[in-house]
Amino acid sequence: YIYVSCLQKKMVEMQKLAAAGEMAMFITHQLRNPLVTIGGFAEQLLSSRVNREKRERNLLIIRNEIKRLEKILLRLTQFLKVEIKEPVPIEVKEIVNVVLRGSETKIKSKKQKIKVTVESGLPKILGDPIYVGEALRNVLDNALDATPIGGNIFIRGNKANKEWVVISIEDTGKGIPESIKDKVFQAFFSTKEAGMGLGLSYVKKVMDACGGKIEVESEEGEGTLFKLYFKINERG
Repeated sequence: YIYVSCLQKKMVEMQKLAAAGEMAMFITHQLRNPLVTIGGFAEQLLSSRVNREKRERNLLIIRNEIKRLEKILLRLTQFLKVEIKEPVPIEVKEIVNVVLRGSETKIKSKKQKIKVTVESGLPKILGDPIYVGEALRNVLDNALDATPIGGNIFIRGNKANKEWVVISIEDTGKGIPESIKDKVFQAFFSTKEAGMGLGLSYVKKVMDACGGKIEVESEEGEGTLFKLYFKINERG
């Protein structure tokens, strides 16, 4: 009985350590993008050739990224528990533009072309702007990593039917092998050498919390398409 009790305590301790490690990796993954953005725009400010207009734009982006970091840290206190108590209407074009501004430094560094097509008169979707923005940024970040220099990435927003709006992100990268396609949303599964395997797992959690769903279409050598389905704001 004493042996079993000690064994149970050890197992609990190991689970706590595993949970702490998972949280540390997740925080690192989520904070990396905004920190890179802040660093990139701060570096530009150090240049004497930056005019006043660009300086003000950079400072505004840095301020917004810092605010976003604060909100992310607040939500991370729930330890990976994505919970949206009161979904609010979100303008698709607006949230896409926010994500693109935050990823501007990485996009320019790889000289990739982002082609955005948002259907005219698209109804608002329901969700949490911070969570949805982070989910889209995680998918876009994967697309940027998968697409070669000078390649194309397509972001589209359209109405699937009277219930769903779809935001899709398609890259022209190497694609996902069929053998691992069903594993991409699993925590800690990654095909990147330095990847933590938490990005798409987080996206899946956000979509579940929004009452939405996510699909992936990919063929090896033909690129990858992620479709994020969001509930339409029926209140108009």
